[in-house]
Amino acid sequence: MRTVITAVTCFLLSIAAFAQGAPNPALNVATNNGQFTLSAKIVPLLSKTGTIAAADAGGTFAVTSNLSLRSDNVVSGSQQGYFGGIQYFLPSSKILAKTNFDPSTFQFGFATSAGFINNGVNQRPGFLARGIVNYDPTHKGTFTVSLIDAGVISGSIVNMPGVRPFISFGLNLGWGKQ
Repeated sequence: MRTVITAVTCFLLSIAAFAQGAPNPALNVATNNGQFTLSAKIVPLLSKTGTIAAADAGGTFAVTSNLSLRSDNVVSGSQQGYFGGIQYFLPSSKILAKTNFDPSTFQFGFATSAGFINNGVNQRPGFLARGIVNYDPTHKGTFTVSLIDAGVISGSIVNMPGVRPFISFGLNLGWGKQ
């Protein structure tokens, strides 16, 4: 009986291997950095009384060539914001059609995330919404520079209730299926 089960299992696995066909084409770096991406940014939170420094470390997981799941961890002083959401890249070739810029080196998109802000005593709900412009000097999708990352963060991060605008830049490192 064991040999029959082993033979059937080997047969089904070989069919699955042949059914895969040609490998997937490489992802367009203008739409996604790869399967996984890590990012780090300094985020100045703007207010009427001045600017508060924060840091945003996060990552993405590409679901499709345009859509990724996103995680952002914003830290300022003793307060942390944990957000999860989505990121969507627009087709760069359409945006840059009438320019001399190479569409395979730019990414244009937006991201939205929801989560909680923790100040050590209690948690409050919050959200992030942002517009993104990335540049890939290597044309490989493994290293991109975040030229513009502008948006708003809601919640009581750094004890300032309400919605705070921010604009930042940073680095993205990508790897995985290319």
